[in-house]
Amino acid sequence: MMKRRHRSVNDEEQTQFLLDESSVHASRKRHYSDLADDDDDFEFFTPLNIILVSLWSISLVLFTIWVATIVSERWDQMHSSVTSTAVRMRHVPSLQFPAITICNLAQDVPLRPVYCGAYNNASTCKPQHDGELTNCLVYNNDKSSIYAAERTGLADTLMIAVGVNINRYPPREPFSGVHINLHEPCDRAKDECPEELTSALMSAPGTPVFFRMTKVVNEYLNGTTHVHFEARDSDVGDHNFETVFGKANDTVVLGFHYMSMSEMVIKELPRYTWLSLGAEVGGIVGLLYGIGIVNVISGIIKSIFLGKSYVK
Repeated sequence: MMKRRHRSVNDEEQTQFLLDESSVHASRKRHYSDLADDDDDFEFFTPLNIILVSLWSISLVLFTIWVATIVSERWDQMHSSVTSTAVRMRHVPSLQFPAITICNLAQDVPLRPVYCGAYNNASTCKPQHDGELTNCLVYNNDKSSIYAAERTGLADTLMIAVGVNINRYPPREPFSGVHINLHEPCDRAKDECPEELTSALMSAPGTPVFFRMTKVVNEYLNGTTHVHFEARDSDVGDHNFETVFGKANDTVVLGFHYMSMSEMVIKELPRYTWLSLGAEVGGIVGLLYGIGIVNVISGIIKSIFLGKSYVK
């Protein structure tokens, strides 16, 4: 009796388990059936969806026109010859002096070298006579022995004095003095030196003039560089001028030194690049739609794998 009763209980438990399992399967089936019905019942062309799609379509068209206009303008800028520049000061421990071409204002009268050396008489230099320009002298043009400064101000100032031979000036010559050109060491035979009348610095006899120089390095997009020198002048008194240098009306005294131990670097930059264009368009998209590239990619992936359920 006990064995039959025990078997009966086990049969009832097994029957109940089977009923529960079938109930679970039925519930799942109804759930999937409901989802399928919902997909079948999904209506895209509702008034609200039509309004939303219309708004998004209009905004997309306006955005496309806006971006196309920007891309067209930036494309013209990228292919334009107009560029932008970046300026910075680059500190260096030593600055080489430029070559200094000094020419007499009287084009047919040669100059007479009087003195060339450091302000403190620590070193001396000799000029070179320009073969083509007989009225000019060139200083510091030997690449093997370039004068350099390690300090600013008078400490490493290069002093030059020349005689203009005033007694040989033509009677109708309106001015006396010299004009000065600062440039890189060059060879005039190879057409490397500047023309005589391109200089902008001038000085008159009898008044010592000091030029505060700045070295400027231009770096271009094609990889080439060009060096030039800018200078500002200041006058000083002429105490014992004739005793030290010679007649005041016949002698020009010049001093050259650097304003700072830095060179100005002017780098040419493209006015507009593809990176700038991408950043500008991306900013417009973020401003208009509040989305980024990660949102766009994730939305595409979800729409592919989730289908209508993600669209809803």
